[in-house]
Amino acid sequence: MLKKYFVFSILLAVLLGLLFPNFFVLLKPALVWLLGLIMLIVGMNVKYEEFRDIRKFKYKILVAVLIKFIFVSLLAFMIGKLFGLSQYAFIGLVIVGCCPGGTASNLMALLSKANLSLTVLLTLLTSILAPIMMPVTLFVLLHKVVEVPVLHIITTMLMVALLPLCMGGIIHKTKILNQYFTQKLSNLAVLSILLIITIIVSLNEKLFYHIPFNLLLACLTLNILAYLIGYLTSVIMKFEYKERLSLVYEFSILDVGLGIIIALTFFSPETALAGTIYAILQNITGPIIVYMANRMHKKAIIPGVIN
Repeated sequence: MLKKYFVFSILLAVLLGLLFPNFFVLLKPALVWLLGLIMLIVGMNVKYEEFRDIRKFKYKILVAVLIKFIFVSLLAFMIGKLFGLSQYAFIGLVIVGCCPGGTASNLMALLSKANLSLTVLLTLLTSILAPIMMPVTLFVLLHKVVEVPVLHIITTMLMVALLPLCMGGIIHKTKILNQYFTQKLSNLAVLSILLIITIIVSLNEKLFYHIPFNLLLACLTLNILAYLIGYLTSVIMKFEYKERLSLVYEFSILDVGLGIIIALTFFSPETALAGTIYAILQNITGPIIVYMANRMHKKAIIPGVIN
């Protein structure tokens, strides 16, 4: 239910943050725990048989992951400069560009008949590599703008992202909880994402009423161009149509919840605003891409799409 109406749920979460900022701002200390819970549930729901697909794609999947981290973050950097963002907004946008793939990409892949196993695998690999790739990329791009505590960021990401993900994997593998229960917990992960957005909006309540137009436009541009980079990468690497869709989602639908935690923990609440805006936009443009892909399936415009 929550997944089906995720876009409307996000808008409701934003509204709650604006209407009751004094209440939700008190929940700021819970942000790290909420992210850890999300990663734990993701780990519990991952089918590790998906790793067998690595042999099918060989080196391509690792190249795609590296391209995603490098090019999307560089794209965020260039867009930030091009749109003349303030320092806080610029830092926030670059943080967004450095984020790993988000679990919402798996839902989009499922709805549009993309290669779901590849999408899950890409999300998992980017999440595993994020504790190293994200801090290093942030340092390279932002060290002249602001101090980037690389080691502290790595430590934090290992604790709130990779450790819960591995713990979830152990729970899944040992079957401590039955499969039905772990699948139902995915709704709790969605609720956690929504609560994170509500808290971030409450922290930036005054700024939210005066969102700079150039920041809004920059976030939308990053999202759209990330879709394009994902598609072009898949074409160059000669992926089939379903795999192309997987890369489209993985490059543009990001784990901005993680980026928001990094922004709040090591920078300032203002830098988290870009992540909140991007979270809303990607969950609007994502379903649009799904709709377009499904129309192409029905009309069989692209040869080989319908099997």
